[in-house]
Amino acid sequence: MHENPNELTVDNSVLALIDHQAWVAFAVDPIDRVSTNAWADIKPAVAATGRRSLVMAGRWTEVCVAQTALSAISDGCLVWRGMAERIVGHAT
Repeated sequence: MHENPNELTVDNSVLALIDHQAWVAFAVDPIDRVSTNAWADIKPAVAATGRRSLVMAGRWTEVCVAQTALSAISDGCLVWRGMAERIVGHAT
């Protein structure tokens, strides 16, 4: 079986849960952030994985996820949004 380079797997991507409760982090230490744009705070952890594909989800799509995703994209990452109806929230 040939590996599809466009397929997201646990080996080639990072899951970033922004503003979710700690219990959904699956035995991972949470990273505190200092602004609504979490990229500066999570970037070192993402860089340490060597992966450039990110799956992002968060409580406020319009603010926290959007700002973080745009910053990650400007740094050369490929960003995917989590399944909106289930893990991404918004104000309405």
